[in-house]
Amino acid sequence: MKKKKVKMKKRGIFSAFSIILLLILMPGVYSIYGENVYSGTVEDKDLIEVSGKAFKFRIDSVSNKVIADIIDDVAVIISGGECKIAGNFNICISNISFSYRNLEDYTDVYKTFVNIYQIKAKLDITNTIGKNNILIDEETTAELIIENTAGITAEDVVASIKIPSSVLVTDTEGCKKTSGSIIFRGDVHSAQIRKCTYKIRGLAGNDFDLTADVSYFDGIEKINATSNIISGKVYNYSLEISYKLNKSKLDIYEKFDLIIDIENINDQYDLRITNFKIKIPEKLLIIKKPKEVTQNNQMISWGGTLAPNANKEFLLELQGNRAASYTVVTEASYKITTFSRSAKKESDIEIYCDCPSIQHVFLQQITVPDQRVRLNAYMKNPSSDNDFLNVKIDYHTNIPGVQDYSKAYGQIRSLETITIFDSSIITPPLDEIYYFNITATYESASNQIFIARDNIIIEIPKVEETKVEEVIDEETLIGEEQEIEEEKQEESEEVLLGTEETREIVDESEKRETSEEEILVTTLEDEKESPIKAFTIIAYIAASIFILIILVIFKRKKSKKPEKVKNATGNELRSNIRGEKMQMIKESLSGIFRKKDNKSTKTDYGLSEDIEYRELEKQIRGIGIPPENEKQTKGFFGKIFRKK
Repeated sequence: MKKKKVKMKKRGIFSAFSIILLLILMPGVYSIYGENVYSGTVEDKDLIEVSGKAFKFRIDSVSNKVIADIIDDVAVIISGGECKIAGNFNICISNISFSYRNLEDYTDVYKTFVNIYQIKAKLDITNTIGKNNILIDEETTAELIIENTAGITAEDVVASIKIPSSVLVTDTEGCKKTSGSIIFRGDVHSAQIRKCTYKIRGLAGNDFDLTADVSYFDGIEKINATSNIISGKVYNYSLEISYKLNKSKLDIYEKFDLIIDIENINDQYDLRITNFKIKIPEKLLIIKKPKEVTQNNQMISWGGTLAPNANKEFLLELQGNRAASYTVVTEASYKITTFSRSAKKESDIEIYCDCPSIQHVFLQQITVPDQRVRLNAYMKNPSSDNDFLNVKIDYHTNIPGVQDYSKAYGQIRSLETITIFDSSIITPPLDEIYYFNITATYESASNQIFIARDNIIIEIPKVEETKVEEVIDEETLIGEEQEIEEEKQEESEEVLLGTEETREIVDESEKRETSEEEILVTTLEDEKESPIKAFTIIAYIAASIFILIILVIFKRKKSKKPEKVKNATGNELRSNIRGEKMQMIKESLSGIFRKKDNKSTKTDYGLSEDIEYRELEKQIRGIGIPPENEKQTKGFFGKIFRKK
C-alpha cells in the first residue's frame, strides 16, 4: 500500500510539473506562429489557395498523417494533432476521419481539419544603462538588446540611437558609431538575441535621453518600432559661486557689504572642499570677515563639506578709498566622489568719486556779434561727506580784455562752491570763436589726484538760411497801386470820354484791375501762390492797361482832337463847366432852328448860319452828345470809336 501511495504521489507531481511546463511553453508557441490565415476542413486531394500560395493535401488514414504540399515551394508530413512549419506558414492538423465512399472506384475518402498560420518575425527591443546619473568625466555602460521571438528571420534590421550633446560615446561593440548616432545593421534569426554595447562619458551638465528607432522586414512587410527610453543626467561641476553687493553705486570711503555664496547643485553627492580662497584687491580695505575663515593679508580661505543642494554664504565688509575698478577673484578646489574639481569666479566692483566739477552759465542768450553777456563759471563739491585738498584752478582765454588766471586753494569743503569767473564779456564777430578753458586739480584724503576741465566755446549761433523765392512788401504794393491809379486819373483827365456811361465803365474796369492787384498782394503776403503766378497776373494787368492806352491814342489820332480841358478842381468843376456849355449850346441851337424855320433863301447870312451850325455841332461832339439825326453807337468800344 505504501509503495502504491508513493507511486501515485510521484505520478501526481510529474503531472503537475507537465501542466506547468505546458502553460509556460504555450504563450511562446502562440507568439511564434503569428497570424491565422486559414481555418477549415479539407478532403483528400483537395487544392486550396491561402495568402497567394497553393496548398494540396493528401490524407493517409492508416498512418493517421497528412502530407501538406505548398506548390512550387515545400512539402511536409504532419501527424494528426501536430503542427509543422513550411516556408513562412505553420500548418496544424487535427481530427482525421472518414468522409464518404467513392462509388466509382470504391475507395474511401477521408477528411481533416486544418489551421494555417502565416509566420511573422517579431522583435523585442530593450535599452539598458549601468548608471542613469553621472558626473562630468564619469563613464557608464549602455546596451541595446534585439531579440527575435518569432519562428522566421527578421531581415534588414536597422537600429539607430541619437547621441545626446551632454555625453561622449567612447567604445562600441556589436554596432558602430557614426556622426552623432550609434548604428546597428543585420539580420536577426528566429529566437536569436543581438546586442549593441557602448560606453558613455559625462561631457557637460545637462539631462539626456537614450532611445533606439528600429526598422525591419517581418516576412510580409516593413515594420517600424521604438525601444524604451532611458532618461539620465550629467551633473555639472556642482559648485556654483555667486556675488551680491548691498549697493548699486559705491562712493570713495564708503563702506559696503560683499556677499559670496557657494552652493552644491548636485542632488546626490557631497562636495568636499579642500581649499576655498577669496582674493581681495590691495586698495580695498577688509573691515569685517566671517569667523570661520582665515586671513592672510588680502587672502581669505575656508575648507569644509557641502551636502547635496546645500549652500554657504561669506559676508565681507569692505571699503574703497580710491576711485577705480576692482576685481575680486574666488577660487575653489574640491572633490566629488573620486573626481577632483576646481572652480573660479570673478566679480568687478566699481568705486566712483562724487568729486567736484566745473560748471558755467551765460546769464544772457548769445545772439549777435559784439554783444555784452555775463559769464559765470564756478567749481562745486557735490559730496556731503568728503573734503578735497590742494585745489589749483587756472584758465586761459582769447577773449579781448580778459587775462589768463591761476589761483590755489587749500581745500574745497563738502557742498562748497568756488567762484572762478563772474563778469561781462564781449561776444566775437561773426564766424569767429572765443574760448575760455578752465582746468582744476585737487586731491582726496588718500592722496588720489583728480583733474576737472571745462572748455567753454563762445560763438555767434548761425541762423539757418531760408530760401525765399520772392517777397513783396505790402506797403510797396499799395504805393505802386496808388501811382497806377493817379496815372489813370491823369489820363482820364486828358481824354474827355463821350458820356458818363463810358466813364462808369472805365471806372469799373479800374476797379476790377485794382481788385486783381489787391488779390495779388494778399496772395503774396500769405505766400500761398508761386512767384510765377504773381508775375503772370501783374503782366496781364499791365498788358490790359497798355492796350487800353493804345486804343485811346488811336481813337484820338483818328478824330480831330478838341482842345484839352484840364480839370483843376476835380470832377465837380468839370461837371459845372459842362453844364454851362450844354445850356449855351441849347440856346444857340434853338435860335438856329428858328431861323431855319423861316425858310429864307440862301444869303451871306444863311452861309454864316451854316458855318455857325457846324461850329456848334463840333462843340456838341466834343462834349460827347451826338446830333439828333445821328444814331448813337452802343457798347463800350463803340462809344470810344464813334465819330466825332
